[in-house]
Amino acid sequence: MNLLGDSINLNAGLIKEVPIVDYEEPLVRYTEKLFNQKALIVTDSKGYYGIVDSRSIIRRGLKLKINEKSRIGKFAINAPLLSEFSTVNNLLNYFYKYKLNAFAYSDNNKILGVVDKYIAMRVMLSLKLLSGLKVKDIMSSPVVAITENETLGFAIKTMNERAIHRLIVYVDNSSRYGLITYTDIIRSFLNITSRAVEIRSSTRNIKNEKVGRFAVTSVYTISSNSDIDTAIREMVEKNISSLVVDDGKGPIGIISFTDLVKAYINSKNEENNNIIVSGLDKLTYDYEDYIKEELGRFKLKIERLEKVKVKEINLHIKANKRKLYEIVLRAKLENGRVESVYKTGYLLENLLNQALDTLKNKILKNEDRLVEIVRSDRSE
Repeated sequence: MNLLGDSINLNAGLIKEVPIVDYEEPLVRYTEKLFNQKALIVTDSKGYYGIVDSRSIIRRGLKLKINEKSRIGKFAINAPLLSEFSTVNNLLNYFYKYKLNAFAYSDNNKILGVVDKYIAMRVMLSLKLLSGLKVKDIMSSPVVAITENETLGFAIKTMNERAIHRLIVYVDNSSRYGLITYTDIIRSFLNITSRAVEIRSSTRNIKNEKVGRFAVTSVYTISSNSDIDTAIREMVEKNISSLVVDDGKGPIGIISFTDLVKAYINSKNEENNNIIVSGLDKLTYDYEDYIKEELGRFKLKIERLEKVKVKEINLHIKANKRKLYEIVLRAKLENGRVESVYKTGYLLENLLNQALDTLKNKILKNEDRLVEIVRSDRSE
């Protein structure tokens, strides 16, 4: 794979071999391999179909009934193939757009394996794409936290509404904390044993189980003043995709592979004032210019009138067949703090205006907040 414009070759030794499975194969037969390999390649009668990983399963699986007969292809994302003509920019933009752990690599119409996020981080490190930055420059803050007594259902809801993939979990009403991720949640739905894969009999029962049972209590941390290259190296060496940012007094942020990708994309889009819009499709492409103009106006207004520096704004749009829109609007401020808003509705223009108003209020209200603890209505 020749990464054009960045003078580096990704040779076959860096491409990871993973199982290639047929669309019709049952998911349960490959679940253990899926978690060991991080991603699988799915094919159908026409050839390459897509990628299935823990993220695609959580997106598809919560809308589909998972049972012993569930076909693996139903949980695959039809993501683009990488080739020798792919660039670093292509690779990192794919990670940002499709939110997957890996992408298939093809040479002369033969699929050789995948390029996963750990290979991508090695490329970023090798090219020094983010050198000179500190962890505090791109970390997501405040951290979103829940207590160990909340349910998995509430954790899923919180992650979806905040467009995040991990939550801090406070233990025993103290300052001790752990972490729960999308992957941890998927593992709770698909109970993997050494003998077989047992599909949980009741999704509803699983959603009611306490988060504390599945959270990882031993987490890797890094200081906010550490170099980005140090953080990347830590993630690659430990085979993890995020680090909790802790300066000794508790979590103040999280830095993840997604943050690295966003930082790279923002560095390539400075001419657009760090405004990124994703998820556009045939129903929403016509709104792109209007959306970017509104986001630019919002950014300028916050900075000039409220004296708050906005480093970047991200808007993700999802529309279903009923033309119901879901949007997640996120703003990252100069101090590293991130505020996000989740809205649903039928009129995109009105929805965007509502989200911008809510985001403005959150920015001004929580100016010095480092940790946001989210509680369900039932919490004491």
